[in-house]
Parts: sequence; C-alpha cells; structure tokens
Amino acid sequence: MTLFGPKKPCPHCGREVRKLGDPERFLCPHCGQPGPWASGAQVSTWSSQQSARARYGELLAQMTVRALPAGDGQALAQARAAAGYTSEEMSHIHLQAFEQKALPMVADDLLTPEEGADLSSVMTVLGLDWNVIARADRQLYDRLFVSSINGGQLPEVSSPHILQKKGESCISNVRRAS
Repeated sequence: MTLFGPKKPCPHCGREVRKLGDPERFLCPHCGQPGPWASGAQVSTWSSQQSARARYGELLAQMTVRALPAGDGQALAQARAAAGYTSEEMSHIHLQAFEQKALPMVADDLLTPEEGADLSSVMTVLGLDWNVIARADRQLYDRLFVSSINGGQLPEVSSPHILQKKGESCISNVRRAS
C-alpha cells in the first residue's frame, strides 16, 4: 500500500491505478476503460453505453451519406438515449454530423430544394436550427444561405414593414428555422 492508497494494474493497459475515494470514478486515467476498481455493474453499464455510442455513430454516418428514411429518427433517438452523452458532447457530435451532411451539398454552391428538404429533416432529427448553425460555423451558414438562393430558394419575410404591390414578396437576408 502506498501513501495515497492501494494500487492495482489496469486489466486493459497494465498500468498501476490508484483507488480513488469516489466510487463513480472507475475508469482508468490512462486508457479510459474500466479500471481494476470497477464493479461488475459499472463494467456492464459502461460496455452497453459504449455499444450504444458506436451504434449512434453508425446511424449518424449513414445519415450523412444518404437521405434520412422515416424510421431512422426513432432509431437515432433510442441510441442517443442509451449512449449517455452530456449535452456539450451531443451538441458537438450533432454539429459535426450536420457539417458532414451539408458540405458535399454546397460544394457546387447550389442547394436544390430536395437537398434543402433533406438538410431540414436532418436538422430536425438532430435538434439543430439555423441560429445554432450560424453561431457554431458562420462560414458554413453563409455557404448554405448562398447555395439555397442559387438553387432558387428565397427566404420570404412573413410580415414585412413595407408596402408591397400585388404579386410582390419581400426576401429576407436571414434564414429562419424550418
């Protein structure tokens, strides 16, 4: 026994790990896997959480390369709940997935209505809106805005503060959440 408490080798990396006073801190500080002081229940919970995180990552990866089928939203929600991510981790992961989906669509500076609808459904599933995207990545937001205009999608103002002639509409320079 050392001055700071007992140590045991980690079953995954073999490095010596000191027993901490907090029983909730059971991961090895060296490899991030359950250390020698983890209980069977903790190892089981951690393993199922890691499986759910892998599944969630697979579903997000599938979503970035094809249109989102109707049932995928529910499968994503189930995997998300089991993964146990913090809200900060979830926000980061969702923004990365959205960027992976959006960047190929705006590579030609043209966002078709079909691509716009696909992005809108992805945003809904990921819990994102245009304000969040603008704050996280202003360059991507601007590219999406210009590409959607190039694709013929002009954002209209619902209650303009000017008088319009018959058949006219006011176009906004700010995207709104769909």
